[in-house]
Amino acid sequence: MCTVDFQSRQHEIDFVLSPYYGTSKLSFTDAQKTLSVTYKNTVLRTERNSIKTSGLDPAAIRAAQSGFPTTATADPQLPIASTSEPHLTLDVEGLVSNADGR
Repeated sequence: MCTVDFQSRQHEIDFVLSPYYGTSKLSFTDAQKTLSVTYKNTVLRTERNSIKTSGLDPAAIRAAQSGFPTTATADPQLPIASTSEPHLTLDVEGLVSNADGR
């Protein structure tokens, strides 16, 4: 079995749900018309300095940077894919962005 280390990404879609309020069964074709999905964009997630992130489950921990927690730009311990591939791992399925993308 081979595991592929894809860069973390978030897909943006628009959807419109058109509820059916009737009482008779819908055909499969008519039922498909109750949900419309439109692909909008894909955002590839990076960490500082445009370093790619990983979608793998973390297998190691990156040490906290010097100055943490008193230096605002110093990172705490962070999950990484592995010590040989120290990409920050992100689980973005539940990530919600504000309207301005932040």
